[in-house]
Amino acid sequence: AYPCDSLLVSGVKLNDVEQKFANWANVLNMVDVDYACRCVSNLYERALECEKKDTSSNVFESFNTLVAKYLYDPNSPLRNEDYYAAYAAKLSKCELIEPVMQGKYDYEARMSSLNRIGSQAADFRFTDVKGKSYNLYGIRSDLVLLFFSNPGCGACKDIIDVLSNDPKISSLISEGIMKVLNIYIDEDLEAW
Repeated sequence: AYPCDSLLVSGVKLNDVEQKFANWANVLNMVDVDYACRCVSNLYERALECEKKDTSSNVFESFNTLVAKYLYDPNSPLRNEDYYAAYAAKLSKCELIEPVMQGKYDYEARMSSLNRIGSQAADFRFTDVKGKSYNLYGIRSDLVLLFFSNPGCGACKDIIDVLSNDPKISSLISEGIMKVLNIYIDEDLEAW
C-alpha cells in the first residue's frame, strides 16, 4: 500500500525511477538493436500490466513520459528512434489511449521507422538559399553525407570543423565522390 501521489511510481519516488530508467536506456545502446527493441516492447507490456492491475500506480503514465523524454526528445543524448518506434507502435494500438493520441503515436512510430541504420534514407524535398527546390534522390553522387544543423548550435559547429579538417572527406569531396548536404532544421530563416 502506498499513497496516491504523482511523485510516486508504484510507491517509488519518481526521481529514483527516472534515474533507473536513464541507466536502463543507456544500457540499451550496449546490445543488438533488435534485442533492445524487444526489451522496449517488454517494458511497455509490463507497464501496461501494472496499469491494468492498479490505475493509481502511475507506472504506465510515468514510463510513457520517460520513453518519450529519453528515447524521442531531439535534445536527449539517449535518443534512439528505433527504440522509440517499438514503444510508440504499441501505444498506437493501446485501448487505454484515446484515439487521437493513438494516431499521434502511430505517426511517430512510422516516422521513427524511417532511415534505420543500414537502410537507404527516405527521399525528401529541400530548398536551397536561393529558393530552388531539390530532392535527396536527385543528388548525383556516389556518396551523400546528410548533415542536419542549426547556425546557433555549438555541437554543429564542432562537427563542421571536424568534417572540414578531415583529409579523407576533403579528398572525397574534391574528387566528386561525395557531396555534403547540410539541412537547416529550424524556422529562423534570417539566422540561416
